[in-house]
Amino acid sequence: MVNNLKTLKEITAPIFEDIKLFEMEFRDALKSEVRLVNTVGKYILRHKGKHIRPIL
Repeated sequence: MVNNLKTLKEITAPIFEDIKLFEMEFRDALKSEVRLVNTVGKYILRHKGKHIRPIL
């Protein structure tokens, strides 16, 4: 049986630059002078599970 599964890196390669741009803009959008907002923003940025669906 041939393994046709691709890695996430292979899947995202064509849009890698777009992903990096999004991540930078998203990080900037989450910046706040409110400590709790920054804490939640950092959590969201570390846990990227919800980013996979839009990539597909």
